[in-house]
Amino acid sequence: MAIELNDELVGLRRGALEAQALATAGEYSAEAWRPWLEAAQAAEAAITAYAKETGQNRLEVSMAVNRAAASSGEPAPTA
Repeated sequence: MAIELNDELVGLRRGALEAQALATAGEYSAEAWRPWLEAAQAAEAAITAYAKETGQNRLEVSMAVNRAAASSGEPAPTA
């Protein structure tokens, strides 16, 4: 079964990945890591809500979002 995504989910995950790269580029501090943690939490909450709303498997949606966010092209719609 194909997993359907939306650009918002992929954008949230990409934002979390960018925030992670910034947070881990320097020395650890809670203040420096806070944007990453908040972005990751927002992405996870959106994925959970979207999966529930659309009746899709949450893990499969998350994996598809991760693949799409890691790629430079359009979101991959299949799991």
